[in-house]
Amino acid sequence: MGSLPIFERAQEKLKTNKVDKSHLPLNKEDYLLRGHIYCATCGCSMKPRTQKKGRLTQKGTDKSYPFYRCTNMHNRYGACPTMTNIRTSPLDEIVWQDCCVLFKRVEVLQTALKTEMETAISALLEDTTGQEQIQKIEATIQLAKAEREKYVQGTYMHDLISQDITKQEAELARYKEEIGSGNIEKVIGTYQQRIMDFLNFLNVMRGRYEHATFQEKRNALEVLGVRVVVHEPTETYGLPSDASDIAEGQEWFSAKEAGRLLGVHAKTIRFYQKNGTITNYKEEPFLLVHRDELLKLQKKGFLQRNTEEIVRERVEISYSPKFTVLGNGGNNLTAVPVSLQTRRYI
Repeated sequence: MGSLPIFERAQEKLKTNKVDKSHLPLNKEDYLLRGHIYCATCGCSMKPRTQKKGRLTQKGTDKSYPFYRCTNMHNRYGACPTMTNIRTSPLDEIVWQDCCVLFKRVEVLQTALKTEMETAISALLEDTTGQEQIQKIEATIQLAKAEREKYVQGTYMHDLISQDITKQEAELARYKEEIGSGNIEKVIGTYQQRIMDFLNFLNVMRGRYEHATFQEKRNALEVLGVRVVVHEPTETYGLPSDASDIAEGQEWFSAKEAGRLLGVHAKTIRFYQKNGTITNYKEEPFLLVHRDELLKLQKKGFLQRNTEEIVRERVEISYSPKFTVLGNGGNNLTAVPVSLQTRRYI
């Protein structure tokens, strides 16, 4: 699989840098997937953001939380219609656990890498692009020399064409050097070494995946070429895991009691009362909710937003390790991704 020309890749990287540097996260370790996460709706990258709540919980902890959000929001003609966002927790841990599963399949990886390596080397040896480029440059030089004959030596046009011929001849020499048998052997050796370095990396990580440092995890994401695509969630209703059964014998419940039984905060019960969802209640002097209302809420459930199950359904994880080998002129002589299974949690 070929790569973009160096100039185009550099321009794309500059664009990414501008976005990254304009909103650098306060705590980088809150965002494991920075640079690896994308919006499924528009295909744009998702960047670190922090939801500022501006107040503390009763225990004194900050209510703010880190999340990723699609960056395609300021395009007047093609802004993302969904503005996809997702919290870093539990997403980051889900992706890392998926990487750990892959690490534990080292033997499968070794087989896949060996096959890809043989394919890449075969393609490299059979590639005729270099020879075609040499023929094209040689033809251009011949045309330029013929054109130069039309002008007297020392004139502006004669000197201008001569300069161009010199540049073309230097380019021709570089191409001939790069596709020489000695250089091809060097490229193949380097490529094989990249593969071995990757496998050594897996062996070093073996047995300590769960205890890897943040930087080790980041390095692993880079080596594996992890790409996470986030889809919009579907509306899902249910009860939190800490909800309890509503026992017989009690007719009225305070907001705090109702919240504890349903596994939600008392403020949620008050919110439902204010928006008309809860209709059978009384206030004397505090809010009391009738048992029937709790049973209705228990049956319907509450909108679930960030449970582990929902997050798994929203994400698609793929791996594409690349072992790019550069020629003497900085050109990509090979850039073959190892295609591993994409895991979609649906």
